[in-house]
Amino acid sequence: MLDEAPWLVRLTEVVVIHPGSRNLRIGLASDPAPRTLPHCVARRRRRQTETAAQKTSPPRVPASYQYLPPVSTNNGILAMIDEKAKQLSGLLSNCLTSLGVQRYAVEQTRAIQVGTVNLQ
Repeated sequence: MLDEAPWLVRLTEVVVIHPGSRNLRIGLASDPAPRTLPHCVARRRRRQTETAAQKTSPPRVPASYQYLPPVSTNNGILAMIDEKAKQLSGLLSNCLTSLGVQRYAVEQTRAIQVGTVNLQ
């Protein structure tokens, strides 16, 4: 039958290469899920010289990170954060929400626990 119709091809013999912008998919035409590979080119790094080390820029940091204090184990800083969290909790408990409902008071004192209350 294949001799009569040379344009008919078995799907198990056709290799499909689909180059996407992110992934490269390679497989047979009959495969429901072809192999997916990252679409990139890897090259071996040369030894880094002083000039190459100077050319590398520091990692990009989001602009909002500059306003955050660095993480510290200093008890004075943690005490100050806890005090500010208590002040903020008192202020928020006296304010109404956008729906006009009274906010509930936050009784937890640790700054780390305030984040869990915010998720509620």
